[in-house]
Amino acid sequence: MTPLWRGILAAPALRRTPLPAATAAAAAACPAAIAAGGTRQPWPAAPAAAATAPTAPKFSLPRARWQQPPRSSPALGRLGGGAGGVLGSASRPRTVSGPGAVAATSMSSGADAPGSSPSGTIVVYVTVPSAKVGDALASKIVEARLAACVNILPGVTSVYWWDGKVNKDPELLLIIKTRAELLPQLTDFVRANHPYDEPEVVALPILGGSPTYLQWLKDNTAPAAVAAAAAAAAAGAADEGGAGKAGS
Repeated sequence: MTPLWRGILAAPALRRTPLPAATAAAAAACPAAIAAGGTRQPWPAAPAAAATAPTAPKFSLPRARWQQPPRSSPALGRLGGGAGGVLGSASRPRTVSGPGAVAATSMSSGADAPGSSPSGTIVVYVTVPSAKVGDALASKIVEARLAACVNILPGVTSVYWWDGKVNKDPELLLIIKTRAELLPQLTDFVRANHPYDEPEVVALPILGGSPTYLQWLKDNTAPAAVAAAAAAAAAGAADEGGAGKAGS
């Protein structure tokens, strides 16, 4: 053997090292098992050191969109008024702003409240039992300047509760247009000249319309006109009373 080979074989990295005890036992058992039975036998358990070998890292897929936790939306906050969202807004009073605020306030507060009608004018509904009663009452209302115009609408059928039962009667509807401030006087006048024990008097605000028509309505129901009509009615009643006394 040459000196070169002697040096290579004498190197520490190339020296033969004994097999581990478990590996040597497995290698010795395999030939004996094959010679005895001729069948394959399971390999012995791996050394304990193999159990501690590092495992491959586990990867998780991103969560599906429908599995994502709910996120707060600025739009829902605006609609619902904060953390309550849309559901929370149901318990809060609704506020109205802008041009429609006056109309919404007037409808909820009643026609007799100050400033209930943006135009200062109203429409009043009054039902009557016959055309004769409707004509007489409409004429008296206009003559007293408690309304500038009264429309008489025939063919109305009213179904209502009275005297503990449901009633159904043909009626006519008076559509009265006047100033909002005259509603108390108009109500008293209708009650005094109506044949019903409890006549219908329902007022609705006029939100707008023809400016010239609304101005005509106000001019013909102005306080001065109402006062002049009342004075004329009183004078006429006095004249009738005096004529009756003279003729008796």
